[in-house]
Amino acid sequence: MWRVLFLLSGLGGLWMDSNFDSLPVQITVPEKIRSIIKEEIESQVSYKIVIEGKPYTVNLMQKNFLSHNFRVYSYNGTGIMKPLDQDFQNFCHYQGYIEGYPKSVAMVSTCTGLRGLLQFENVSYGIEPLESSVGFEHVIYQVKHKKADVSLYNEKDIESRDLSFKLQSIEPQKDFAKYIEMHVVVEKQLYNHMGSGTTVVTQKIFQLIGLTNAIFVSLNITVILSSLELWIDENKIATTGDAKELLHTFLRWKRSYLVLRPHDVAFLLVYREKSNYVGATFQGKICDANYAGGVLLHPRTISLESLAVILAQLLSLSMGIPYDDINQCRCSAAVCIMNPEA
Repeated sequence: MWRVLFLLSGLGGLWMDSNFDSLPVQITVPEKIRSIIKEEIESQVSYKIVIEGKPYTVNLMQKNFLSHNFRVYSYNGTGIMKPLDQDFQNFCHYQGYIEGYPKSVAMVSTCTGLRGLLQFENVSYGIEPLESSVGFEHVIYQVKHKKADVSLYNEKDIESRDLSFKLQSIEPQKDFAKYIEMHVVVEKQLYNHMGSGTTVVTQKIFQLIGLTNAIFVSLNITVILSSLELWIDENKIATTGDAKELLHTFLRWKRSYLVLRPHDVAFLLVYREKSNYVGATFQGKICDANYAGGVLLHPRTISLESLAVILAQLLSLSMGIPYDDINQCRCSAAVCIMNPEA
């Protein structure tokens, strides 16, 4: 069960309760059954994956979301920022569906084994390679959140919404493709929590952006990761304080230090052992360079898939997309991005 707080004065803040179900894992060995190669790139691929004893065919199409000049930046011992000399793959990220399930969504990276999410209409599974395996074994596990009744809460200019995890499964609009270039900053505690290594942390950020793009399929919006900044040794700003304070601190830093880094919006990702909120942004300010940004908190108890939902809602608020009024708007699909039940 998630509670999402939105400040009508312009600052959007998302609040959370830890209610994540830990479910047993299964072992599966994905089998590649079809592949289409175009210009030496595997543009389409299909896998047979056994889930709970039943085989499913997952059809995938390549989805690029890294800018052509994407770089990962860090700081040396003297505090000078420098790009990391590392080549990251841009042709191993895919989106698709599960054959026979028209409302299903799949988001998978094949850079090092299969890593991502398979969502049927009412149940979702995470998949990732078994690190100790030499036979292409993978672990697969159900992603599930407990649901609890949450009443509408009003206090001055704040209202709350219930948020649970689902990806969007509506057919995308074909016209007017839109792109959002995003600069992401990972602070030191989250860097350590994600694995304390540039490669593993970068791959997890790739997965986060891939999941977020799967959510935005219906709007024909692609989030492009323009650059990634890792605060490996120390944070460049204080990451304590409440949502409003942290957001303003980050935006002041962004205006001073990201001037030469091309981006539409910048997000600071912060780790918190426990927190009353999981993010903040300004509503409808994505086109204003002074306010095009947000902070996204990663409490210990939530999954990367849940984090993608929070990021998608923060981006939607930043674009000026409000929450659906349940009294005036009805979601016609399995789930809508800004529906209170999303």
